[in-house]
Amino acid sequence: MLTYSDGKILSKTIAKYKGSIQDENMDIDFYENLTKTFIKMKVKKVENGQEVRTFYPSGKLESIGVYKGNILNGEYKEYDESGNLIKEILYKDGIEIKK
Repeated sequence: MLTYSDGKILSKTIAKYKGSIQDENMDIDFYENLTKTFIKMKVKKVENGQEVRTFYPSGKLESIGVYKGNILNGEYKEYDESGNLIKEILYKDGIEIKK
């Protein structure tokens, strides 16, 4: 799916489905010159929801977390562009329960 504004591509979404459950999804947002700026991947279905990884424009991992019904539910980790862990939080039904 492509999203346009003023006739220019703003984003491109690639979704793969297996049956009725969404197992994998990738969103790519672009600058007007179509240079990649941000990638968000729903990499895999896990026992308690969907694992989501986000990436810096450089392609390095920015964050990883588990979502259930679009709400954080489980471990969430955030990294700087050098790959150092800068934040680690445990969520239950969208509520922070442990830093």
